[in-house]
Amino acid sequence: MKLEAGKEERAHELLAWKERAEERRFQLELLTKQAELGITLRPTDGTGSDTFDITKQSRLVPSFDENDPEEFFLQFEKTAPHCLGIPNIGQS
Repeated sequence: MKLEAGKEERAHELLAWKERAEERRFQLELLTKQAELGITLRPTDGTGSDTFDITKQSRLVPSFDENDPEEFFLQFEKTAPHCLGIPNIGQS
């Protein structure tokens, strides 16, 4: 009985270790992509004005017209960098 409990505990520890390793791998991939694209994201603690508020940003999304989707995408490409704080990719 004690051996079974030890095996289960060891299995849970191994699973937790794998999950932490996967999270670290994901963070490393994210940092690598950010470096490749020249993007710098500011970390926030969730209490300051730097937090993302969807209610404020959603009003900036242009309306979509099925008859003219190109106009939507043009407007979105102009607006999105300002909302997300990212550089205009592909534009000089």
